[in-house]
Amino acid sequence: MFNLFKKQKPVENSNTDNNQGKSLLFIATHVMNKGIISEYKKLCNTCKDKYDVILLLDNTKFNFKSPSPVCNRIFYGIEIKCFLFDENIHDFLNLPYHHVEKEGNFGQVMWCNADYRFYYVRKFFPNYKYYWQFDWDCFCNGDSYAPFLKKYENNSSDLLIALLRNEEHRSEWCWTHQVNWIYGDNINLYGSLFPVCRLSANAIDYLYEKRLEHAKLFKSFLNDPDARWIFCELFVPTELGLNEKFTMAGIENEYIRFRPVFDLNTERLYEEPDFHIYHPVKGASC
Repeated sequence: MFNLFKKQKPVENSNTDNNQGKSLLFIATHVMNKGIISEYKKLCNTCKDKYDVILLLDNTKFNFKSPSPVCNRIFYGIEIKCFLFDENIHDFLNLPYHHVEKEGNFGQVMWCNADYRFYYVRKFFPNYKYYWQFDWDCFCNGDSYAPFLKKYENNSSDLLIALLRNEEHRSEWCWTHQVNWIYGDNINLYGSLFPVCRLSANAIDYLYEKRLEHAKLFKSFLNDPDARWIFCELFVPTELGLNEKFTMAGIENEYIRFRPVFDLNTERLYEEPDFHIYHPVKGASC
């Protein structure tokens, strides 16, 4: 693994002018298979003057040796632009090491705090207007994500996310419980689903600072059974909803489909391409 982060700043993307107004697309994964590379290639089949693409790898699972977290690697004969993240980058950005149970391994931390991935990417690829994240178990039913992305090219929302909704305190959704240490009953809560989402650069910077602020306060609640570190799918829309400077919009259900699991080997969705995104999938990315 690389070990340059505690004493040195990350090497940021120097191609500033070429990235102005562009969006960065990334797939976040902790596993590797042909299905994930297939989705990466589909993302690359978009307008290159509007989008750049990287593969975001949890390097605690791969343990790739590299002098820099930004590197090219070969998977299944395809050269892939990768960003490798691990505890060193996590510590460099001074993010709290909390998840649901307040302890746990790095994978559990990443699952609870999927927004952290945006802060990693933003630090090393700072010159983009928007950042799109796709989870490793998403499947685009077509040869390109371009039709899906085109629907949101003229949408200037700081947050685009699936299943955006209002939530009640202590609702049936468990992540609204044990949050009064930061979100009192007078706070409007929002829920979402993170497998596909887009954040503006300004929103990412703001959310990163809020996580750091919350971490200072949360230290006094570490032993409180009625306090829980805020789950990403609650934290992101609620924090942006509290600030009138930011706008939010939901990804239309017409273009993204969810169910307990899609088995592509059985359902063979790809025989009738509709360019919708399906999550989670078994057979393409699992």
